Amino acid sequence: MEVPSSEWIDFGNLAIGIGTFTLAIVLGIISVSSTKKARKVHIADKRQDWINTFRKQVSQVLTLQQQYNLIIGDCSVEELDALLKELNMASNEIRFMFDPSDKRRDKLEYLFAEISNDFKNKDTENFANKQYQIIKITDSIISKQRIKIIELDNSEPII
Repeated sequence: MEVPSSEWIDFGNLAIGIGTFTLAIVLGIISVSSTKKARKVHIADKRQDWINTFRKQVSQVLTLQQQYNLIIGDCSVEELDALLKELNMASNEIRFMFDPSDKRRDKLEYLFAEISNDFKNKDTENFANKQYQIIKITDSIISKQRIKIIELDNSEPII
């Protein structure tokens, strides 16, 4: 029993159709997987940008605080007001990098306000301790975000 050539062509067309369909499914799965990975990498890049900006802003605030601490005894009221204005602007830049409901933002805000109030009152007794607390909070925030970058974790929004 010989199969007519037209049936072979039909079987060949069917095989090509099945192969094409299978290839389309495989390429679709690869495309979806690649897109998810690309999105995670994009979010990781944005997290890194956020960390870099945050690190720079915190460094600026700590440096300003240290400068003010060194010269606070020799400042006039007008000079102190100008210095505090610059410090408050730098502190506000950090404040607005966070979601308003973030408890870490509240703690940083509290410490910034305490240091500013201490400067106004020319009381710098606990200055180093308060700066150390800011550094600890900053380190924990950066550490958590860096882990998310390494793991390409996009479970939470960027701060």
